[in-house]
Amino acid sequence: MVTSVCLAGATGWAGSALARSIAGTADLALVGAVSRKHAGRGLGEALREPHLTCPVYASTAEALANPFQKFAEADAKLIPQWEIIDYAHDDKVDAPSGTARELAARLSKVRHPGPTVPVDRTAGPREARGATLSGSHVHSLRLPGYVISAEVVFGMPDQRLTIRHDSGNSARPYVDGALLAIREVSTLFGVHRGLDSVLDI
Repeated sequence: MVTSVCLAGATGWAGSALARSIAGTADLALVGAVSRKHAGRGLGEALREPHLTCPVYASTAEALANPFQKFAEADAKLIPQWEIIDYAHDDKVDAPSGTARELAARLSKVRHPGPTVPVDRTAGPREARGATLSGSHVHSLRLPGYVISAEVVFGMPDQRLTIRHDSGNSARPYVDGALLAIREVSTLFGVHRGLDSVLDI
């Protein structure tokens, strides 16, 4: 059985050596890395090791995937237009967050959204429409009062669907998710990345 690993400090002196070693094993799979300095990049880019393909996140909380992304993928199959809003505390330096980047990448595998007015036809500063990542428009808010939140707004004529995940100040939700995944490990085969791949949803 292959064990999935999320490595904190993956770009540091010891962490980078450990990342390379994990990549060379048959029973471990490096699926996520944590490094504030290199958040938003691929680990292979940060370490100049092309075979290390996992994404780098700014915090452990961001690196732990959740059902939010699974629900968004399901909705993208049915609704052709959406935008992503990424919320975080005012001193978070990376934007968008790793969570928003991964969400945009995952949605792009379903389809690219089809805005009524393409960004290059915007009247006014294009930046007002947010950044385009993997085909999705992403807007990052950095204000006091937020911890980490992500939201996808899907739009159709005369209706709107919003999916949002808010993190509190404690790690309790991530602990609960990890415990759930640990209890399911013995029933799984191969590599599983993210809590949504463990839950039957």
